Amino acid sequence: MTRRICKNGHVTEDDTMGFCPVCGHLLPPVQAAQSSPPVQSVEPPPMPAPSPAAAQQAAERPEGAKKSSDKWLVSLWRRQGCLGKAILVGVALSLLVLSCGILSAIVSGPRKAGAPVTGPTAAAEVRAQPSSTAAPAEALKETDTSVPIHTPRPTETPKPTATPLPTHTPGPTLTPEPTATPLPTHTPGPTLTPEPTATPAPTLPPIRMLKAEIAKALGEGNRDLAKVQEVSIAGDRITVRFAIDDNLIVSWVAYGAKDDVSKILKAIAQSQVEFSSVWVRGSFSMKDKFGNVSESEVVQVHYSKATIGKINWAGFNSENVYDIADGKVIHAQFQ
Repeated sequence: MTRRICKNGHVTEDDTMGFCPVCGHLLPPVQAAQSSPPVQSVEPPPMPAPSPAAAQQAAERPEGAKKSSDKWLVSLWRRQGCLGKAILVGVALSLLVLSCGILSAIVSGPRKAGAPVTGPTAAAEVRAQPSSTAAPAEALKETDTSVPIHTPRPTETPKPTATPLPTHTPGPTLTPEPTATPLPTHTPGPTLTPEPTATPAPTLPPIRMLKAEIAKALGEGNRDLAKVQEVSIAGDRITVRFAIDDNLIVSWVAYGAKDDVSKILKAIAQSQVEFSSVWVRGSFSMKDKFGNVSESEVVQVHYSKATIGKINWAGFNSENVYDIADGKVIHAQFQ
């Protein structure tokens, strides 16, 4: 901080001020203050109160005070940055707009609706009233010479019509009391329908039933002959004739014949037909020495009821069906 002294001897230690805050005179620049000899740090004596003559002399110098205030405003503007200058401009514009609004309100105030008219304007308006009332009078004089206008007669007001007397309203009719509802009659419950008795299935003759079981066990054949040729019962002896299926080689044909005999015996054993012995005969197409082809019996086997009863069908092998026969006649090719 640098101590600067104005012309009137006032000391200021603020480097940012350009004018003396007491009298408004221009302060010396900071550089000049630094180049000047250092001032001894001695407190200045208290300044006496200004005399009336000095106060009157200061009042007689308005021009100097105005110049000092202008210089203070210029220094204040120069010390501000961009933001400070923008704030000062905004404040100045706000004051300008406020003063313009006050002036416009003063000027336009008496012209508002309902406001009392005063001053010379009111007098002028008062003086103008006779002239305005005189114009209609002159207009009436001019219209006196015209043809009178026919005034229509007033229309007659229709007389009010008499209000008709209220008609007699009949009283409410009596509602008849509801009749008692008769009690429902007793309805008998539905009678139980007896369940239909099962109709027994028609029983087949034993021979037909046995033939159907054997045909089901053997299935369809692969030749042009029926697989089951004959099933007959003579007393307690059952005879079955069947056609052996064809195959690629003779050994396979022979194995197929053994498997068919085994199936026939199992079907007879599981049937309800009584028997004592079973004869099974299988035929196949054979060619003789002369080249003639005919259907010939190549397998003839005989089994008693006791022999069939010994067979365990769960583990029986068809290869052994000829070996357990009670009697047999087998062609050499079907052994």
